[in-house]
Amino acid sequence: MDRTKVLFAIAGAALIGAGSAKAWWEFAPARLVVTQDTLVVFVGQSEQVPIHAVSRGGRIVYSKEVFDPPSDDIYAADHINVDCREAGERELTARYRGLSARIHLACHKTVAIYGAQSFDMGVGDSIDVRLRARVTDGRMIPLGEDRMRVSDTTVAELRDSRLYGRRPGSARLHVRAGVWSLVPIAVTERLAHDTLELRPGEFRKWPLPAGRYDIAVRDLSGSPRGFAEFEMSGAGTRCVPARMDPDLIHCLVTDTGVVAVHNKLAEGAPRSPRTFVSIVRTQ
Repeated sequence: MDRTKVLFAIAGAALIGAGSAKAWWEFAPARLVVTQDTLVVFVGQSEQVPIHAVSRGGRIVYSKEVFDPPSDDIYAADHINVDCREAGERELTARYRGLSARIHLACHKTVAIYGAQSFDMGVGDSIDVRLRARVTDGRMIPLGEDRMRVSDTTVAELRDSRLYGRRPGSARLHVRAGVWSLVPIAVTERLAHDTLELRPGEFRKWPLPAGRYDIAVRDLSGSPRGFAEFEMSGAGTRCVPARMDPDLIHCLVTDTGVVAVHNKLAEGAPRSPRTFVSIVRTQ
């Protein structure tokens, strides 16, 4: 081998060695990072401890948990999850390749979940979601978004501890804190919420896309004739009267439809009755 080839071989080996050293530096674990000082676990469910090893180069190289001791009378651990058996508090130690980190474990037993009994909102609206669990020692523990999920995210979406209405329909907010709780969600879209003063012979109509509707028409004129002066009609709709409200009807539109309110008084009549019309899409 001539001198030039020897020099190239030595230089190549040096580059490979430098690259290996850099790779080792990039991936060798340097510390354990715990993203929350206190892990809250409710009796009856398990939680994964958020901890990972970070290399000298800032890379996350490990995302599992190793506990010491593995279990006692309060909790049990399987290297990844912690399962609380009774209410109480403990200090856990996570270990990985000579590294260690301390985690405070708080085990709670839920008595009841407090907060909104239902969420009623419109499309485009948002509502704060603030739920708490009352535990056996009397404390109220705030519940984070990670303990909740929406059954149908096309109806409503949970984001940053707020519930956002997306389309008309119903869903449920599933809440877990050792016990399960289901909170109804109703999202509606208001197509009309108007007070009309219709002249004799005048009418007003509203096109309706496919869906279910609650439609209310209320006379505001004070006339003893009531709705004798008004006519409500629809096309492409199937409607039934509400049981408890004589002014309300429930309607189904399978394709497209239209509803109209007409002042039946003859043109030229002196009165212009006032009426309130509400059209709400519920699904």
